[in-house]
Amino acid sequence: MTPIVELPRVASIDATEFADLVFRRAQNHVKVLVQRLDPALKLMKPPGALRPSALVTQTRLWRAAYHFGRYAKTGDGSPDNAKKNLATIMRALYVTAGEHAGYQVPIDGAYGDPRTPFGVVLMAGVGRLKLAAHEPLTTRELAAVAGLNERRIRQLIDEGTLKRDPDESETVDRLTAKAFLAHRSVPGF
Repeated sequence: MTPIVELPRVASIDATEFADLVFRRAQNHVKVLVQRLDPALKLMKPPGALRPSALVTQTRLWRAAYHFGRYAKTGDGSPDNAKKNLATIMRALYVTAGEHAGYQVPIDGAYGDPRTPFGVVLMAGVGRLKLAAHEPLTTRELAAVAGLNERRIRQLIDEGTLKRDPDESETVDRLTAKAFLAHRSVPGF
């Protein structure tokens, strides 16, 4: 029998901790990019020393991550601001030096990974954004917003408590999802 693994829940993740995590990941991302561009820089001081104007960018990034973390957890703030904050996070963490060639590469596999606090917050925030835009959610996004695991969401679909979106078989109907979240007393619903 496989051991039970406790996955992170968006309700237990502090927005300040999420912002700190995003900031640290961005610093590591810069370090990796700089070292790819010039391997000789490995011998120099880490990119944290490359600051003057970076301080403003880092502050904006931290604030964007903080507000997105709050939005993901409680629905505080407007969806428009949450989209802008998410875009700021994605630009800092998920765009590599290859962007000029027309492609983007994630710097790690944590985006959308429900086993990491980072992935749970991103999925919950994206799920809330989809509901605000009247779009259906994936089972993974609904699980993140609801504080459940994806397997439980699928069981609820099989039981008939939740309904799949008629247009997309891999998503949950948005009205059913909103009612479900309100019934579970998820903040913001």
